Amino acid sequence: MWNNRAPTTQMLGRFQPWHDGHRWLIDQRLNEGKKVCIAVRDTSLSDSNPFTAKQVKSNVENELSDLISSGLVKVVIIPDIESINYGR
Repeated sequence: MWNNRAPTTQMLGRFQPWHDGHRWLIDQRLNEGKKVCIAVRDTSLSDSNPFTAKQVKSNVENELSDLISSGLVKVVIIPDIESINYGR
């Protein structure tokens, strides 16, 4: 089960397509004892974005099913945001 209070890294991207480099980045954070929330940007379809956000989410969930079922990874879809701003 996903624990919202555990230290968590958010990974934001298109993930089009999912590749070994994405998995490597996630594994680095998991190896540090962090959980990972993968935020899939809901981009418009184009030559560089051939998959819908739902398709990307499904592909990532298939690739990481073991990590998701163990509560280490969560995948969500977010709007195609234009900036990230955070406070302290």
